[in-house]
Amino acid sequence: MKIYFGIDENDCFNPYVSILIKRLKEIDDTLEVVSGIQTFWNEEILSCNIIHIHWPDILLKNTNRTPEDLKLRLQAIKEKGGKIVATCHNIKPHFAKFPWQTEAYTVVYELCDMILHMGNYSQNLFKELYPRSRHEILPHHIYDDRYKDPVTKEEAAKKLGLSTKYTYILCLGAFRDQQERDLLLGLTDFLKKNSIKILAPSFFIERKTKGIRIYLRHAKTKLKCLLLNLLHNIKTSAKIIPEEEIPLFGAMADLMLLQRVVILNSGNASMGFYLGKVVVGPDTGNVGPFLKESGNPVFEVGSKESLISSIKEGLAQAAAGYGQKNKTYAQRHLSSKTISRQLLDFYKSLL
Repeated sequence: MKIYFGIDENDCFNPYVSILIKRLKEIDDTLEVVSGIQTFWNEEILSCNIIHIHWPDILLKNTNRTPEDLKLRLQAIKEKGGKIVATCHNIKPHFAKFPWQTEAYTVVYELCDMILHMGNYSQNLFKELYPRSRHEILPHHIYDDRYKDPVTKEEAAKKLGLSTKYTYILCLGAFRDQQERDLLLGLTDFLKKNSIKILAPSFFIERKTKGIRIYLRHAKTKLKCLLLNLLHNIKTSAKIIPEEEIPLFGAMADLMLLQRVVILNSGNASMGFYLGKVVVGPDTGNVGPFLKESGNPVFEVGSKESLISSIKEGLAQAAAGYGQKNKTYAQRHLSSKTISRQLLDFYKSLL
């Protein structure tokens, strides 16, 4: 079986695809796996049995091609016997700047032989939108080929320069808009009253500048970080944290909070489970049902009272050791090997 993944492994902004490829090869060393945007547009793609697309607009990025070109390409692949599979990471791209980005999603979903979903919410929605495709559930796997070395809270505090006298809530990932920042800023009184600090490394990202302006930018960023900590109990470093620091932040965290206001799926939910944390998130998309079914607290988007209540519940669960239960669940049901075996079975069922 020859499988194409529609993304460059080395350029992937998270390990989701690269871990799947690694595990598939371990499960069956006869599999031939290829990737790369250019591969999609050359003749080699016509020899692939499975074409697995994750973020459709990437196939058009920097190619000067259009959604119509994408449609014709997928039709040519299907005529040669190739099967089109897509994972529904998003219903449409986050904050698309150009119409062709959203159009690319529609083109791919309409021509899919199978669409994989991380929960029932998108599966039920897409059954109505794309009835000719087959729809299956494939949960988000954990990144269990990394973060294996245990770190104590004391070690993490020393390396991150944090005090152990506070309770810490971790928010991973870049904040996408002001709504997500306002979600945390609205908790200021609650945080200060309860000696809680939020670890939000990427609360905002310092923009790159050149020349003399870089010093002014750094000074402004340092002041902004200081004020967020002093006034709002939000600790940020204004950058995307290096992967090797994730276990440190995980060790410091008493609770993980998904700061999304609009969300379908979240790799940080399964990440929190893998790190042994109770996870609090919005009751929306596939995320809400996933958290509720596993016994983790959810909040109603737009309600500060609901958010505070879910945080209190989550901290109580964490104190009772519920985070370890999440970790056991993730290792048993969401391991990359388990999910990759399911994925391979789905591929085989199409051929």
